[in-house]
Amino acid sequence: LSSTKTLSLTRLTFAYEIALNKSIWARPVMRAYLTESFWNKENRVNFNNKKEGHAVGFQTEVWF
Repeated sequence: LSSTKTLSLTRLTFAYEIALNKSIWARPVMRAYLTESFWNKENRVNFNNKKEGHAVGFQTEVWF
């Protein structure tokens, strides 16, 4: 980009995790998350002219 405008993005994520025990190394785990993102007016051209976005999802982690 050859622009002198300041582009900003703010992102906030909330997640809840379920594991079989309390150890940090416990696997498998399941996570549900919600992410909210906000950007300034100068950055809207990169995001379809929207001023915010969000993502909701689930993630699992298993070690063998």
